[in-house]
Amino acid sequence: MLALVALDQCPPFALAFYESLAAAGQDQPAPPRLALIAEDAVLLAPTPSPGGWHGFLIADCSAANQVRAFRLPGEEEPIAQLLVPPPADGSVAGVWAAERSTLPNG
Repeated sequence: MLALVALDQCPPFALAFYESLAAAGQDQPAPPRLALIAEDAVLLAPTPSPGGWHGFLIADCSAANQVRAFRLPGEEEPIAQLLVPPPADGSVAGVWAAERSTLPNG
């Protein structure tokens, strides 16, 4: 997330988790892929998985159970259409995060 902020590519809603992720990422190398970014969701340190992508998900409630177009930082064209899962706690408002999330192809 630190690298996304440095590149001015971090979506504003994701900044709700900046402090905790900045502390965890201090002195750590950036992942090979920084993120996949959608209008209301970001998948940090994404890796391809069978049928989708895996990573640390930060999403606004509006993304839950929706297919979103995800792009690489600095790119305009999406590289994947992914289904954003609902929050594990069932909440329906706000921004939430989920470690080790898998987003299937939509």
